Amino acid sequence: MLLPIFGTTAIVLALIGWLQHGEGIGDAIFKTLGVLSAGGTYGQSSDWPGNWWIAVARWFGFVFFLMTAKKAFGLVLSNQLADMSAQWRSHDVVLIGDHPAFHEIAAIVSKHKSLLWVATAAVMRRKTLTMISRRWSDALISNFALTRADFVVIGYQDDDMQAVAVAKAFASQPPPGELMLLSSQLGAHEGLQSMDMLRGVRLVSPEKALARSLHETFPPYRIARESGQARIHALFIGCGEMGEQILRDLVLSSLTTFLGKPRATIVDPNAEEIVASLKVRAPEIELSVDIAALKTVGGSDPRALAIEKLDAASEATPFTLAYVCLRDDSAAMGAALALERLSAREGWGINRIFVRQRSSHVEFGAATAGQLGILVPFGTPEQLAIGIGLLRDSTNQVARALHEGYCRFAPGEAVSSQGWDDLSEDMRDANRALLMHLPAKLASAGIDSEPLSAALPKFGESLKDTALLERLAESEHERWMAQRRLSGWRYAPQRDNTRRFHPDLIPYPALSEPAKEKDRQMIRSLAQVLAAGAISEHP
Repeated sequence: MLLPIFGTTAIVLALIGWLQHGEGIGDAIFKTLGVLSAGGTYGQSSDWPGNWWIAVARWFGFVFFLMTAKKAFGLVLSNQLADMSAQWRSHDVVLIGDHPAFHEIAAIVSKHKSLLWVATAAVMRRKTLTMISRRWSDALISNFALTRADFVVIGYQDDDMQAVAVAKAFASQPPPGELMLLSSQLGAHEGLQSMDMLRGVRLVSPEKALARSLHETFPPYRIARESGQARIHALFIGCGEMGEQILRDLVLSSLTTFLGKPRATIVDPNAEEIVASLKVRAPEIELSVDIAALKTVGGSDPRALAIEKLDAASEATPFTLAYVCLRDDSAAMGAALALERLSAREGWGINRIFVRQRSSHVEFGAATAGQLGILVPFGTPEQLAIGIGLLRDSTNQVARALHEGYCRFAPGEAVSSQGWDDLSEDMRDANRALLMHLPAKLASAGIDSEPLSAALPKFGESLKDTALLERLAESEHERWMAQRRLSGWRYAPQRDNTRRFHPDLIPYPALSEPAKEKDRQMIRSLAQVLAAGAISEHP
């Protein structure tokens, strides 16, 4: 702030002084510019006797020169110190790239863990010893010992191919912990999952991580059960990539034996196009979730929609919860407040309204404690850091334990012939999906999942009830079908992995006995894994 003030003042005073001294405009400008350096024309006061304008300008210019030199020296020194610190220290977390979320993630994670951020200086708002300004080159891996980190997170703004190239560079020397690629768009994330070159790299979608973090804290099935509803009805105000991922996570984590098929109502100017796009990518999605599209005029504010339509939707199946996912934080909060008032006035009985706030100053803990009424802000960088496992035990580590336990207790299954490191990302994601459904399975068995450590041993004991085992096997089959359908699989008499056809995408009662036994065995194996203590933390 002071630097431009001193520089501008020196130039103005010097120009006035030299013009008064009788210099022509050209010479005056030339001599004026010299005031910002040391010595030169301003070395001897006898060159401009009695002109206080120039005398004062000289001191302002000298101070400007010292401040500039100090800043330049400090910048060079800080770069050197940053490089030396990065080379000498091991870091818990390494961020590589210019992903928009990295600024806040770096600020949050560095409070709890040793962190290093590798990116160009242009994207760094504030230079610290936790940052090194470099364009990426593979040599940085060895120069800065990046493979010693517990977490390496790679992410570039709108350039997933650059992130893929960096991830490939780690193939020959992977870090001992997790190597993650933070995709820039949900669509790109789905495409990257099929790339065999990324085997061993965990693909993370910000939207997926945020949805998982939200539903771990506020399980939709629990909200429906506590409100006495027979099925979950989720209202989406705005949708987009965030809303779509919330819908997917809701379906996969909330299927229980005591709730019917979930329902979603999407309120958006492009609601019909959004639903049509979902059906193209997942042709059988409505076999796992009922979806209704309500088109608005003039934005996604529920006030832009005829109240009669929302009344009719609520009357058919009462709303359980709502998600407000708009691009602008202020508009989202305004829509959420309007929806809260409408729900109270019309008697819809919405239990929770989750509103996305990318840079909210409202603490998530306050919402958890109920201090904000039924409004719950979500989507902050801190929640993203939690969702991808940087601030707690990673879901990936727990999913690995689950898979390794399953390998011990179900050695005859094809999937158990592969270790975790050899699994494709699709198969790893299947383990994570099984894990996210664990609290719902416990609830279906009549077991409270809080605290989880006390609930896990009870699961195996409950399976002595053969009728319950059969219900849980059917629920597991429903979950498996939902996961497949959301990934674009369809029913066909013959399996075809390329075209995503599977003969078991049919109701549980219609399955062959061997197919039913697979679901029963999955439940038994899960109980054995839990009893063996493979999972001790909340997934």
